[in-house]
Amino acid sequence: MEAQDFIRREKVSCDDRLKKILPTRHTVEMKEQVERHVALLEKRLTAGVGEEELKVFLDVLEKMQENMELTEKGDRYG
Repeated sequence: MEAQDFIRREKVSCDDRLKKILPTRHTVEMKEQVERHVALLEKRLTAGVGEEELKVFLDVLEKMQENMELTEKGDRYG
Protein backbone atom coordinates (compact mmCIF):
# COMPACT_ATOMS: atom_id res chain seq x y z
CA MET A 1 0.00 0.00 0.00
CA GLU A 2 2.92 2.28 0.64
CA ALA A 3 4.28 1.70 -2.87
CA GLN A 4 0.87 2.57 -4.30
CA ASP A 5 0.81 5.87 -2.34
CA PHE A 6 -2.10 4.93 -0.07
CA ILE A 7 -0.19 5.03 3.23
CA ARG A 8 3.06 6.37 4.62
CA ARG A 9 5.06 5.24 7.62
CA GLU A 10 6.57 7.61 10.15
CA LYS A 11 8.86 6.92 13.08
CA VAL A 12 7.41 7.12 16.56
CA SER A 13 9.54 9.30 18.85
CA CYS A 14 9.32 7.01 21.88
CA ASP A 15 10.54 3.82 20.16
CA ASP A 16 12.73 3.53 17.04
CA ARG A 17 11.28 0.10 16.30
CA LEU A 18 7.72 1.40 15.95
CA LYS A 19 6.22 3.11 12.95
CA LYS A 20 3.01 5.07 12.70
CA ILE A 21 0.90 4.32 9.61
CA LEU A 22 -0.86 7.34 8.15
CA PRO A 23 -2.95 7.94 5.03
CA THR A 24 -1.35 9.97 2.27
CA ARG A 25 -2.87 13.17 0.90
CA HIS A 26 -3.86 11.13 -2.16
CA THR A 27 -5.81 8.68 0.03
CA VAL A 28 -7.56 11.46 1.94
CA GLU A 29 -8.59 13.10 -1.34
CA MET A 30 -9.90 9.78 -2.68
CA LYS A 31 -11.94 9.26 0.51
CA GLU A 32 -13.44 12.73 0.24
CA GLN A 33 -14.29 12.15 -3.42
CA VAL A 34 -16.00 8.84 -2.63
CA GLU A 35 -17.98 10.49 0.19
CA ARG A 36 -19.15 13.25 -2.20
CA HIS A 37 -20.21 10.66 -4.79
CA VAL A 38 -22.10 8.62 -2.18
CA ALA A 39 -23.90 11.74 -0.92
CA LEU A 40 -24.86 12.73 -4.47
CA LEU A 41 -26.09 9.23 -5.26
CA GLU A 42 -28.14 9.13 -2.06
CA LYS A 43 -29.66 12.51 -2.93
CA ARG A 44 -30.57 11.28 -6.42
CA LEU A 45 -32.02 8.01 -5.16
CA THR A 46 -34.20 9.65 -2.54
CA ALA A 47 -35.41 12.57 -4.67
CA GLY A 48 -39.18 12.79 -4.41
CA VAL A 49 -39.33 10.21 -1.61
CA GLY A 50 -40.99 11.48 1.55
CA GLU A 51 -39.41 11.12 4.97
CA GLU A 52 -42.06 8.62 6.12
CA GLU A 53 -41.73 6.58 2.92
CA LEU A 54 -37.97 6.43 3.39
CA LYS A 55 -38.38 5.32 7.02
CA VAL A 56 -40.74 2.49 5.99
CA PHE A 57 -38.34 1.45 3.24
CA LEU A 58 -35.37 1.34 5.62
CA ASP A 59 -37.41 -0.60 8.19
CA VAL A 60 -38.33 -3.18 5.55
CA LEU A 61 -34.70 -3.46 4.43
CA GLU A 62 -33.62 -4.03 8.02
CA LYS A 63 -36.19 -6.80 8.44
CA MET A 64 -35.08 -8.40 5.17
CA GLN A 65 -31.47 -8.31 6.36
CA GLU A 66 -32.49 -10.02 9.60
CA ASN A 67 -34.29 -12.68 7.54
CA MET A 68 -31.17 -13.23 5.44
CA GLU A 69 -29.04 -13.64 8.56
CA LEU A 70 -31.47 -16.23 9.91
CA THR A 71 -31.41 -18.05 6.58
CA GLU A 72 -27.59 -18.11 6.61
CA LYS A 73 -27.69 -19.64 10.09
CA GLY A 74 -29.90 -22.45 8.82
CA ASP A 75 -33.27 -21.19 10.10
CA ARG A 76 -35.04 -21.50 6.77
CA TYR A 77 -38.58 -20.35 6.15
CA GLY A 78 -41.37 -22.45 4.66
